[in-house]
Amino acid sequence: MLECPAGLHSAVGIPCNDWSWFVEHDLPVLRSLELPIVQSVIGRTEDEYVEVARKCSELGVYSGLELNLSCPNTKQGGIDFGYDPEASFKLMRRVREVTKLPVFAKLAPDFSALSTVAKAVEAAGADAISMINAPRAMMIDHRTRKPMIGNKVGALSGAAIKPMAVYMVWEVYRAVKIPIVGMGGVTDFRDVIEFMAAGARAVAFGTINYIDPTALPRALADLTRWLSENGIDDVNDLVGAAHEESEAGDAVADAVPSRERVHAS
Repeated sequence: MLECPAGLHSAVGIPCNDWSWFVEHDLPVLRSLELPIVQSVIGRTEDEYVEVARKCSELGVYSGLELNLSCPNTKQGGIDFGYDPEASFKLMRRVREVTKLPVFAKLAPDFSALSTVAKAVEAAGADAISMINAPRAMMIDHRTRKPMIGNKVGALSGAAIKPMAVYMVWEVYRAVKIPIVGMGGVTDFRDVIEFMAAGARAVAFGTINYIDPTALPRALADLTRWLSENGIDDVNDLVGAAHEESEAGDAVADAVPSRERVHAS
């Protein structure tokens, strides 16, 4: 993992222990948590995705499953599902048949197939969409002229990808009816508002947690205060505000704070 301007360049793969170790050591910890847990699922093949989803569903500990349809920092074949509407549809349909849990589809940051893949997983039974996954990236050492991480190609995360992520959420919101979980470069409450205005129903914090573990609770407090100050009783009123033509939509848009006018405490 390397720092780069406005983000992180990483290739950590998908590190994990085998299923029996997970059941013996991790499962008791998960059962002790009084929180809803959504498990990320990835596989090298379609059959692996389905089998892992089935096993996770049988544990009775999860509130949902997130199918990672693209992973930019691994060498497995599973990274290609999120770029192919037909493959994404087939995989989601098969997973839908083995679980009654809510299933999220985590999409690849691919402009060319974004809406078609989103529509495909919705048609196949996805309950929600998570986006965006980190785009592929590379850093080269100017002294050695070689890639700076062992995997050569990795992922870019952090504030650098936020404008791209906001656009993709905005685009998919117009294409599907299921909820969207927005992510990609979120750092504070203003980013949360931006993603929700683009169409996200929920917003995830990722890379910022490496830099500032207090970012999420601070953003929640700042957002709560901002909603009160602007007379907004329901945070869901923000969802899709950037798409609205009504006076209500314009009022919400006008209330969104710019970084020049507002300083987060």
